[in-house]
Amino acid sequence: MKAVNESGNKIDSRTISSVTQLFTEDYMVQFELVIFSIQWFLGTTIRSS
Repeated sequence: MKAVNESGNKIDSRTISSVTQLFTEDYMVQFELVIFSIQWFLGTTIRSS
């Protein structure tokens, strides 16, 4: 992140993921994992019945 900031270059498609991941709070990641897990579970449960 520091290298990206100090370079003075614009953030593009090659650097956006590494830059935004640094600002993602832990609770947001946990929330996304829970939502994904529920959706996956429901998807596999509905298909198997």
